[in-house]
Amino acid sequence: MDFIVRTILVRKTSIGETRRVKHYQFLDWPDHKVPSSASSLLILIRRMRSENPNLESPIIVHCSAGIGRSGTFIVLDALLQQTEREKQINILSFVHKMRTQRIDMVQNLEQYIFIHETILEAVQFGNTAVMADDLPLYVKNICCIKADEKISKLESQFQV
Repeated sequence: MDFIVRTILVRKTSIGETRRVKHYQFLDWPDHKVPSSASSLLILIRRMRSENPNLESPIIVHCSAGIGRSGTFIVLDALLQQTEREKQINILSFVHKMRTQRIDMVQNLEQYIFIHETILEAVQFGNTAVMADDLPLYVKNICCIKADEKISKLESQFQV
């Protein structure tokens, strides 16, 4: 896996308060570059959103400078949500608006292209991640050809 999820307990002993913080660290993203795989980043974003569905807790995103990788991640997260809600997005407009609020958000052309490719992958293929424990049942279901289908879901997914 290209990321680590940690749960950190922060205690303020003077008032007896404890808070649980989820820390998501993406490991495969060199500075000024893009991840080697959009899929693993999409898995991280989906997991982050599923563990905080109603934004009950704030999300803080940061990289070394807080602009290139952070900006790219924020654009992807926001536009993936917008895609689900509205079925349309304007990547250029969104990046431009972010860059008026903080210089160099999405630092280079490679990151901008990566945003397009990652959103295309998410829209075109959907969520194909399967938990290891669920794999036997998933494979059993995807290999079967239902009465109203000509090919199995496995063949259909492979063709896509």
